[in-house]
Amino acid sequence: MRPVFLTRVRFLGQTLSVASEGIYVWPAFTLIKKASEIVEAQKAILRQTPVFFSSPSAVIAVAKGFTGEAIGPFYTVGRVSAEAIKTAFPKATVIYPDVATAQSGHEALIERLEALGYPKEILLVGATDAPFAVKETLTAKGVKVDTAGVYNRKPLELMQKMREELELLIKKEPPVVFFTSRNAVDAFLEAIDVVQGAREWFIIGRAFAIHENIARHLVKIGFREVELAGDEAEMLRAIGATKRSPSEKQ
Repeated sequence: MRPVFLTRVRFLGQTLSVASEGIYVWPAFTLIKKASEIVEAQKAILRQTPVFFSSPSAVIAVAKGFTGEAIGPFYTVGRVSAEAIKTAFPKATVIYPDVATAQSGHEALIERLEALGYPKEILLVGATDAPFAVKETLTAKGVKVDTAGVYNRKPLELMQKMREELELLIKKEPPVVFFTSRNAVDAFLEAIDVVQGAREWFIIGRAFAIHENIARHLVKIGFREVELAGDEAEMLRAIGATKRSPSEKQ
C-alpha cells in the first residue's frame, strides 16, 4: 500500500489512537486555544446570540467546559461541522447547507440564508486568522457581525525523526494525502520542503480534498491525481486501506 498522510489539524495535547502501518498523521497545524476568546463565545451562546462556527475545531474549543443550555441558532458551512455542533449542543438549532461536502461552503450557506432569512446579529467563531468568507455578505445584508478567534494555528514543522522518515519514504511509491483546507495544503507543503524532492514526490502521488475549492487549488499547484472525499474514513475506503485508527508519527 502507498504511504498515506492525514493532515487534519488537532489541538495541542490532543492524543490520537493506535495506528495502522503506513498511515502517517502529520497535522498541517497544531491548534493552541485562546481561553479569553473561548469564554466570550460561551457567554454569547448563553445569551442566545446566533453563532457561526468555521470548523469542527472551533466547535470543540468552545464546547469543552461549557455549562448551561445552548439552543442556538448555530450556523456552519459543512456536514462535518454540523455534526460536531449537534454532538456538542444536542438541543440547539443548527442551520447549514444540506448538500454533499464537496458542494458545501459559504456560498451554499448564503443560499440557505436567502431562503430562511438572515439573523440580526451573529458571532463568527474560528481561528484568529480565519478569513470568514461569509462576513462580507452578512455585513452587506445588514447583519451586525462580531468575531471570536478561539485558537491560534501553529504550522507543521518536521522534527528530525520525521525528516529522516520522509527521506526514506520518497524513494518508494508516491503517497496518498488528504487535505481539509487550502491553508493546510500550503502549510503542509512548506513543512515538507525541508526534505529535498519531497514536494515533487507528493505532487506525483494521489491527493484527496474535502471540497472542490481545495481540489482546484491542488490542481493549480501541480498535483496530477486529485479526488474528493467527505472525510478521512471515506478516503481510506476509496484506496482500500485499513479502517483502523491512525496514530501520530511525531
